[in-house]
Amino acid sequence: MDNTITFNKQVINDAFVDMPLSSQLFYFYLLMNADREGFVGNPKALQRVTGAKECDMEILSEKGFVRVFPSGIIIISHWRIHNNIQNKNKEINTLHIQEMNMISINQNNVYVFKDTQKEQK
Repeated sequence: MDNTITFNKQVINDAFVDMPLSSQLFYFYLLMNADREGFVGNPKALQRVTGAKECDMEILSEKGFVRVFPSGIIIISHWRIHNNIQNKNKEINTLHIQEMNMISINQNNVYVFKDTQKEQK
């Protein structure tokens, strides 16, 4: 299994660097601990490890960097861009199938909730 994570500079932009450093650090930890589809099943544990606060998760969510599911699981919105994933028909590599069924991929290759039709970052 390839454990390489890439970071796309188009995503790590001014909106990203305008966030508090604690939010930025938390985002990088989330990226490093996501499964092969971009899901993180233990964001609260990573929040504690990084010293991030609840407001850091809220900032990441409000700015569109993560999507938070009712279960507490999150997905990295730009996962497919960071990791240059283009093949939409590839095998699904996550344990979070229920959450996977709640999202779609928009025209910009960004994960969005299916019930949200408005354009998101």
